[in-house]
Amino acid sequence: MWYTLPVRLLPEERKTNIHVCEPERVSVIVPVFNVEEYLEEALDSLLVQTYRNLEILVVDDGSTDRSGKICDEYARRDERIRVIHQENQGLSGARNTALEIMTGNFVMFLDPDDAYHPEMIRRLVETQKKEQADIVLCRFAKHCTQGKMNNDIVCSSCNPIGPAGCYNRQQALCALAEGKINISVWNKLYLRELWEGINFPIGHVYEDLLTTYQIVNRVKKMILLDEVLYQQRIRQGAITTTITEKSIQDKILSFDMQENYINENIKGVFTEKQWNWMKNSKLSTLIDMYSRYILNKKHNKTYGETLKQYIFQTQKENNTRTYRFHIRFLYLVLRMCPRMLKIIYPGYLMIKHIIKIILKQ
Repeated sequence: MWYTLPVRLLPEERKTNIHVCEPERVSVIVPVFNVEEYLEEALDSLLVQTYRNLEILVVDDGSTDRSGKICDEYARRDERIRVIHQENQGLSGARNTALEIMTGNFVMFLDPDDAYHPEMIRRLVETQKKEQADIVLCRFAKHCTQGKMNNDIVCSSCNPIGPAGCYNRQQALCALAEGKINISVWNKLYLRELWEGINFPIGHVYEDLLTTYQIVNRVKKMILLDEVLYQQRIRQGAITTTITEKSIQDKILSFDMQENYINENIKGVFTEKQWNWMKNSKLSTLIDMYSRYILNKKHNKTYGETLKQYIFQTQKENNTRTYRFHIRFLYLVLRMCPRMLKIIYPGYLMIKHIIKIILKQ
């Protein structure tokens, strides 16, 4: 079990509980929308942080369940929590609201269905002070559960897969391009200044894809800790796991925005191998989304055909020989007999999962 709740502190006790060696305030941004089943676990993981000088900005983004009431209850329990209630603007809008009002020297993000290790913030801040890094990030574990994440099935661990240590700007960008550093913002401590003039794109999911490249392009030094300090929950129905026409369009848009930014700002940083990795990743993601989309009996056949043609066009723009074998195989099935994907793809996912389990043993 990662943590247990401390004794609740009275307001006058909380004011004196900030350690004298913690002058730097950390702003933690928690966007909330209809997550009443998981929210308490996320907020509890903040209350037990051994680093106490926190500004916890909880943005209730128009929740229609008990999430808003839970946020207010926690704000009454701990004066470090500030709750902002707003009309629904999506994940990006909620994060942007908090970015505009944060006062910390550093900023971090926590998704409301995930959790921090009790030592996470302290470890990241201590590393930042020692190394004078712009970003410090840690490894994380993925949990497949609807309940508490302490005693569940772990989907995978030790992400990101890049080697621990120090990265300069170019090394950090290349690690992103190769998938060795994760795009998501929630396992990272940032200098506040990195976010000046940068916001998340409102109205779209997969918002981290472009934003992280913009942020990392500003760093001089990034540190990856070899410690698993973040728990990510993988749940059915999450906005990044549910495949709809809107989510597919958002993913394509995020790819286009990423490619445009890279071409205009950092194209010369990447090797041909890294470009090929990004192309592999794009085609693999599109095939995955198409396959999962058509498995839905209520899918729009016309849109499915449009997406298929987009995948064909994407493949034409790249060298097929650079694709990994399983991508070439799935693409061939899609090209020759797309209906077969409904039969093949579930089996492919099962084999892929079994291989992951075997490799961990």
